[in-house]
Amino acid sequence: ASMFGVETGEIAAKEKLNEKKINAIINAAKPTLMGSEKGVDGNIHKEIDRLEKQNGFFKEKIRVKVDGHEKKAYNTIRCQRGQAVTTSGYGLCDYVIHVVGTEFDGKSRKESKWNYKTCSFSRVQALESCYYAIVEQIKSHGDIERIAVPIISAGTYGFPFCYAAKIAVASMGNALI
Repeated sequence: ASMFGVETGEIAAKEKLNEKKINAIINAAKPTLMGSEKGVDGNIHKEIDRLEKQNGFFKEKIRVKVDGHEKKAYNTIRCQRGQAVTTSGYGLCDYVIHVVGTEFDGKSRKESKWNYKTCSFSRVQALESCYYAIVEQIKSHGDIERIAVPIISAGTYGFPFCYAAKIAVASMGNALI
């Protein structure tokens, strides 16, 4: 329990990151790593662009870091589901660890008077692998001390929040142990 602290609010709020001495944030990214209009991904891109006073700044820095000299199309997959890529945080924090979650494929089925959700085991494993990939990135950057981790796949990808949160806590705990 001492490894984890729960915070609510905006993950890309520079003041909160400074106050909590967080030097790495996890971006629940799309496979292209080119940002989104909403959610964690969109907020991180917008905040870094705002800090750098240049729209599209973070996208271009990601392209340079991941694509190298070969500037690939924006819609190129730069990170597979369940994997992670680390970039600089460009003034927001020291690092942004981009991880791509998986879509929830469960269906509602009525049992008694409760609605239960089902999800394929492969999707749960893919979500678990996100957290293992995060821990591997943390291990490879020895100066990461405190991280902010959102509940991956609980937004656009449709995982029920409580279910995704249980997977997050169990997976991060197992990966750290």
